[in-house]
Amino acid sequence: MGMFDNCCCCCGLSREASVKVSTYLVILYCLYNVVIEILHFNTESIAAFIISLIINIVILISLILLLIGIKNRKRSYMKQFDTFFIFYVLCAVGFIFYIVGNVISFISFLLSDKENLIEIIKVMSPDDWKKYENLSDDEIKRKIYIHYALDTGFITLFMFLFTYYFFFTRKFVIDTIKEIDNENKNKQLEEGNKV
Repeated sequence: MGMFDNCCCCCGLSREASVKVSTYLVILYCLYNVVIEILHFNTESIAAFIISLIINIVILISLILLLIGIKNRKRSYMKQFDTFFIFYVLCAVGFIFYIVGNVISFISFLLSDKENLIEIIKVMSPDDWKKYENLSDDEIKRKIYIHYALDTGFITLFMFLFTYYFFFTRKFVIDTIKEIDNENKNKQLEEGNKV
């Protein structure tokens, strides 16, 4: 048994059921991202909005085709997941850059004075920045530390689960495609023997 033989989140299920449940969860997450992006749309970040929307739509289409391929045992629908796997890996690398950016931002926060911290908070939380005006530098830094520690921890956990999901599903897809190819070869051999 290899590392990606069973899903870490659906350990009581069969491999196929585990892939389906995990895929539905990723689809729900992508739909959630699309809704959040639309609800929080602002014209200042239109490029990020478009890129995020495109990424989520491509992932959604790929995952829906994967589910159809698993259900109907369509090789080409499952093969596209393997083909787009590099796209998913690039998304994971993007998360790594996000984490590195968080760490760099956090270090710069620790080195900032109160006025700079207030300006940073205005960007992070435009509606809540006035709450920070009466706090000391140490209190502001502690609040920012908690924010970035939680944010970085969540993103790291998510990145691990997201990457694990894609490796697990990719292994399932490759194994299933081999199984389908073997079934097709056996059918051809049986048909050849009948003639």
